[in-house]
Amino acid sequence: MLFHISLLAITCLTLTHTLAMTTPRYKGPLPEFLPILKNYDEAREFQIANLDACMWPENGGHYFKDMDNKLLAVASDELCEYVDRGNAEIDAMIAAGELPEPEECDVCEGKIPCRKCFEAASKQHLENDHKEL
Repeated sequence: MLFHISLLAITCLTLTHTLAMTTPRYKGPLPEFLPILKNYDEAREFQIANLDACMWPENGGHYFKDMDNKLLAVASDELCEYVDRGNAEIDAMIAAGELPEPEECDVCEGKIPCRKCFEAASKQHLENDHKEL
């Protein structure tokens, strides 16, 4: 019995330490039940499995939320830095008027769409939906 309690305590401490190591940029506590996506590959897999999920900046980091604003996952600091760098590059391109047309875009390369690619894809999606109505 004591062994099981010790094992549980060690597991809890390890999980707490891992959580603290991957998410120190968050200003408040994170919900315990949410998965932490550590890198781009995990975020991509999560996005494919949760097509209605969007990443939103909040609490010093980024959360994946569904269209009803329900929290689905947390981005690790590494993933937040990746997203922040990408957003900064896109913002600089927008400010300089350098963002290419969606069909010419080599910025997102089909991974995480830049704003213009996302807007063009959303517009096309909406147009296709209205044609079917």
